[in-house]
Amino acid sequence: MQKYIVAIQTIAPLMPCAKESIIELNLKHDLYCITARGFLSSDEITITNHRFLLDDIKLKSIFFNMEDKAEFAKNLRLDLFIDDRPKNVLAIAEKGIKCLYFKDAKGININHPLVQEVHSWGEIMYYIDQIEKDKNKPNISKSNNKTENNIINTTTPNNTVWE
Repeated sequence: MQKYIVAIQTIAPLMPCAKESIIELNLKHDLYCITARGFLSSDEITITNHRFLLDDIKLKSIFFNMEDKAEFAKNLRLDLFIDDRPKNVLAIAEKGIKCLYFKDAKGININHPLVQEVHSWGEIMYYIDQIEKDKNKPNISKSNNKTENNIINTTTPNNTVWE
C-alpha cells in the first residue's frame, strides 16, 4: 500500500490555482507547511520537497511528521490555518486560530465560529482577502467619532499555513 501512496504523491497534479495562489500569498505572508507526510516513508519528504521545487513554491518552512498540528500551530502563533482533515481543523480552531476547512465531497460539516468551509483555492483567496479587508477597515467610535484601525501590524507579515 505504501508504494501506491508514494506513487500517487509523485504524479498527482496540484489543485487548480494552488500554485498561483501560494505565490501571491507569499508576497504578503509567511507561509508554512505543517504536514503529517513522512510517517509512512522518508520518500514522502523527498517527493514533497521535490514537488515544491519543481513548481517553484517557496515557503518559510516545511514541518514533516507532524502528529499534533494544533499545538505546533499555536506555538508558531499562526493567524490562519488551512487543512482538509476535520480533526485537525477542530483542534486548531480550539486553540483560537482561524481555520479554512478545505472540505471535499465526503467531508463532515464543522460548526465552529473560527472555521470557514472552502472548496477551492479561489475561495481560499477570497476569504483571506476578506480577512485582510476586515483587519484594515477603520473602526468609527460612536462616542468620539475618532477613526481607529483594528489590529494592524505593519512590522510583521501574517502567518498562514496549510497542510
